[in-house]
Amino acid sequence: MDAASVVDPSQMLGPIAEATRAKDAIKAGSINALSQLSRPLQVGVVLAAAVVIGALCVLSEVRRRAALIESGDKCMAGDDGECAVYDDKVDETPAWKLKMAVDKLAQTNILANKLAGTPPVGFTWGKIY
Repeated sequence: MDAASVVDPSQMLGPIAEATRAKDAIKAGSINALSQLSRPLQVGVVLAAAVVIGALCVLSEVRRRAALIESGDKCMAGDDGECAVYDDKVDETPAWKLKMAVDKLAQTNILANKLAGTPPVGFTWGKIY
């Protein structure tokens, strides 16, 4: 990018310009506020933020796991629509995550294939493209 193609946010109009200005103001304010603190306090703030973000990620994964288990239970209760949703969720979830909850998940062919490490649908042995 050359200097002529960069647009100054003060020259922009509309909601994008407002969002850009707000982002820049928040960024400048947070950097300024953090730089006023002592070094140990700066480290503490960063560590606290990392712990909070990590906890939120873990909580999100726990909720996804609970939703997958609940979906599997509904599938085993006879809800065909929920079985399709469950199979889609199993397809999207990495195998290592499924192995962590395998004793709580409803056993379906898609889950068994994913855990067995079978090749994906459409894979043919010996074909070279």
